[in-house]
Amino acid sequence: MDTFHAMFWDAKVFVNKRYHYLNNEILVRYLNMDTGMMENLYNELHDCERGITLRMDMIMEFAERQYNERVQKTQQILTKIDNLGLEMPPYKEYLAGKQAYEPRLIACLNRYPHLFENGVEYGPYATRTVYPEHNSYGYLTTDDCDGEKFWLTRFDPSKMLERLEESGNEEDGSIFIQIKQANEDIKSTISPYLCWLEDVMRAQNVYAKLLDKYIHIRHGFLKEYELAEQLERYLKTESLVGRSYLRLAPVRPQAVTHEVFRPQEGAPILCDSYDFDSIGAFLYTDFFRGLRNNFLPKRCGNCGKWFLLTHGKYSDYCERPLDEDDSKTCRSASSRKKYDDKCRTDPVWQAYNRAYKAHYARYMKKKMTNAEFEKWGVYAIKLREKAIAGEMEFIEYERLLKV
Repeated sequence: MDTFHAMFWDAKVFVNKRYHYLNNEILVRYLNMDTGMMENLYNELHDCERGITLRMDMIMEFAERQYNERVQKTQQILTKIDNLGLEMPPYKEYLAGKQAYEPRLIACLNRYPHLFENGVEYGPYATRTVYPEHNSYGYLTTDDCDGEKFWLTRFDPSKMLERLEESGNEEDGSIFIQIKQANEDIKSTISPYLCWLEDVMRAQNVYAKLLDKYIHIRHGFLKEYELAEQLERYLKTESLVGRSYLRLAPVRPQAVTHEVFRPQEGAPILCDSYDFDSIGAFLYTDFFRGLRNNFLPKRCGNCGKWFLLTHGKYSDYCERPLDEDDSKTCRSASSRKKYDDKCRTDPVWQAYNRAYKAHYARYMKKKMTNAEFEKWGVYAIKLREKAIAGEMEFIEYERLLKV
């Protein structure tokens, strides 16, 4: 994935000086990705990396018939990850309209043409290689200097095995250097994709657990010292063994500078400025800034998807429309259901609901003015809160509600 520039000011994030987000707004998107799919891609890519490593003890039949299948499968996985990344912020916005990623593994292996069969027959007196326009192994194209280049699309390392046999397997020839360099290049090509998947899975495993079980422990934002205590409790539960994406591993230090930014509207602002080479480093930095600013991802109690809580307004439900009725949202429908449930099961709420209906009927019959009805509403809510807190006898509560 590409590097990107981000500036932080207050609870805002400016990516590449153009795209504006709130703290943890991007994290919410990653929390809502398909966790199972990410784990499957990660495990498959690990297996594929082992399968395409060039081994000197490779069997010829595998080289001729199966190696290319492994390469094509690996490239398909990398392309799928590229496409997933391009659908997500911040890559979606600032890479929009740019040319799609090249097949990076194919490009990597094409840097080592002498290890792979190309289907070209060499005559005994040939002084130069004459490539066909295309064959089952690839096609003729030009390199950066407008010279001829045969671009491989099918990869058969049988040539590598033949050269190894000719060398007598003595590790002093160029073939061994090329194999080592190719394997290092394969690893460096695949590694950023594995890191991206780990960063996404860390969000879905670590940040989700921290938020669900340690941050959202009551209906309201925690104070700063409570956040520190809860983070300390969480860190004690982490294991030092197992896969790294199951731990809140601090990212390597990111160089921070300070930069004056001029938004399209408003006065210039002084921002903390970073260059990020991974989404994980960005999410880690943004997450803790969001904690301090009370911009927190929250799992909706109705649909189960994550949404962003902004400072000063806490809710257990999101504002997404319901699948069965798009005129209602999770928040409005759940609030009503919660109210109805209380009115059915809680005597305090039952008494409040009866009194509310009686006073509303009086208001509709013009026996109460609007000001009187609103005044009674404030009065009744205060009584209800006292009754819930046990500060008032229930009989007295019912009597005062009728006033």
